[in-house]
Amino acid sequence: MKMIHLNLIRSAKIWLHRVLGASLSAILLCALSGKTESLIPVEEAKSYFAQAKALSDADHGKLWGIALYGPLMFVAPEDRGIVANQVDSQGALKSEDGVFTGTLPATQIFANTAFEWSGIRWTQMLWPLPEDAGLRKILIAHEMFHRIQTQLGLPNLKEGDNQHLDTRAGRYYLQLEWSALKHALEAKNKADRTSAISDALLFRVARYRLFPEAAAEEKALELNEGLAEYTGVKLGCSSGADQTQAAIHDLTVHKADPTLIRSFAYATGPAYGLLLDRYAPSWRNEIVKGKTYTSLLAQALKWHRQRISKQRQN
Repeated sequence: MKMIHLNLIRSAKIWLHRVLGASLSAILLCALSGKTESLIPVEEAKSYFAQAKALSDADHGKLWGIALYGPLMFVAPEDRGIVANQVDSQGALKSEDGVFTGTLPATQIFANTAFEWSGIRWTQMLWPLPEDAGLRKILIAHEMFHRIQTQLGLPNLKEGDNQHLDTRAGRYYLQLEWSALKHALEAKNKADRTSAISDALLFRVARYRLFPEAAAEEKALELNEGLAEYTGVKLGCSSGADQTQAAIHDLTVHKADPTLIRSFAYATGPAYGLLLDRYAPSWRNEIVKGKTYTSLLAQALKWHRQRISKQRQN
């Protein structure tokens, strides 16, 4: 029976080469023989697993008290093919050349996310990853954070839809806040920096006065995507100067987004996080308890909007 099968494949190969050409015949022969070629090159996947582990090892768990590296998989959306750094607990993945491969079931979403599957909590990342090494490191660290955030005891806040940020007033005050944060990160002295921070806080207060529901809705997303992007910038960049430039990039790259209801947290998270690193180094211990960037920064700077307003009037 095996010999008959092989003869059929050889016959098909001869016919396909004659009629369709060698390249197409190779594709169809894979189908006839039951073999498929992975859309994720194994060696490239291995190098990215090593990069993720190096980022985590360099941190030594200092940022959040937990090592970021753990179960990690890359998924090709075209065919749901998986290349993972470890085996699952239910035998869905098979060992192949130092990695573990398989197919993500149709019942599971594919996205840059953390999720539970086959008995393991994974970091899932869509293939291909960014070609730029700097952006790739930020993305890897960002997504690894999502896997551990439940271990940090972050409050399980329900994310609001943040529709107020797509109104003219909401967008206006948010972008004024971004501009002030950019000035704060670029400031060369403490006076200019604290003045810019004060402006950012005032613009946020003005937005919350117009949209009373905004505080709770924005907080939920900033504790999720904001902290993840801060982690990406903090661990994905090799120097403080690079971290600052990455945060400034996040503050500027989203200005033209047609909607800001989710992307806003990617901008505010790194900016406020880096400023809190300067003025309140233990802030991460407090924010996992449900506090906000702005309340912690205002507390650290002894900022009060009424006092600031009186000073400016004088």
